[in-house]
Amino acid sequence: MAPENLQLEILPFNQCLNHTALFQNRTTPFRLSSPRPTFFKPTSIKCATQLHTQPPPLTHAQDRVFNFVAGTATLLEKVLLRAQSELYNWGGSGVSVMEMSHRGKEFLSIIQKAESDLRTLLPIPPEYFVVFLQGGATTQFAVVPLNLCSLDDVVDFIVTGSSGDKAAKEAQKNCKPNVIWFGKSEKYTKVTIDPLLAPDRVFNFVAGTATLLEKVLLRAQSELYNWGGSGMSVMEMSHRGKEFLSIIQKAESDLRTLLQIPPEYFVLFLQGGATTQFAVVPLNLCSLDDVVDFIVTGSSGDKAAKEAQKYCKPNVIWFGKSEKYTKVTIDPLLAPGLLGARPNS
Repeated sequence: MAPENLQLEILPFNQCLNHTALFQNRTTPFRLSSPRPTFFKPTSIKCATQLHTQPPPLTHAQDRVFNFVAGTATLLEKVLLRAQSELYNWGGSGVSVMEMSHRGKEFLSIIQKAESDLRTLLPIPPEYFVVFLQGGATTQFAVVPLNLCSLDDVVDFIVTGSSGDKAAKEAQKNCKPNVIWFGKSEKYTKVTIDPLLAPDRVFNFVAGTATLLEKVLLRAQSELYNWGGSGMSVMEMSHRGKEFLSIIQKAESDLRTLLQIPPEYFVLFLQGGATTQFAVVPLNLCSLDDVVDFIVTGSSGDKAAKEAQKYCKPNVIWFGKSEKYTKVTIDPLLAPGLLGARPNS
């Protein structure tokens, strides 16, 4: 029995179905009340509702296509669905994994868990490093020996396919590759290695991130599992296939429209994080005698200009540190190429 000086108000029950079993047979609100005295304070029972803005994950596999190429390959459906469900809001952090800082505790926890799982599954002993690489296979063929080896280093290679053969040949530019297994004669069906011939293995990971629009994340989430009705995730496609090429072509077209890039300029899609690009861009596009203008708008730009000294003659036309990197002022007489007078060739 309720006290005479208490009024009990029950909110509409359809807001509370998921929060209490007490009123589950109730279909209409009710009120128990008595005349309210002057000192009366009402008491209410309330509940919160959750607004779902994410698209529901796909659960059916009737339209799945299975990819058995040597590079990208089919992933387990439950893996894709898990990735899809966590793309928009990872682990309740409120941000997508694509928006996180690679120095933040959330992202570090992902890397640490991945490393722990790899060490358990493979198993990898503690005296070996696990380093996560960016870029496609052909990028890694050059980046790994370029960053981790000297010209006199002898590096063992296990050639288990045509890509491994290419990697060993590319490494000749930066080290002395020693092929301890070449599987072509076995049609790349098995690997037999003398453990005395196989020394340390090294892998690498860097990253750069920025906040993305919510609608972009939701679009990416919806298409992660099945891109454009192809039956495959974009992570499973061959980068030489027509589906993936259509993505690149659309991206270039959008960039040319948004940034008003004239046709005499190329649009190049770079792999790797910023520090990789500091070396890769001048290494591939410049000669030692080329003078290249740099606009230094932050600490990364400063590192890029210094790294470029190995491959060209950098000319810093703006160094924004004295302005705390808050503005850019360029004399057009000092930067004709940057202001449209000459395209790169």
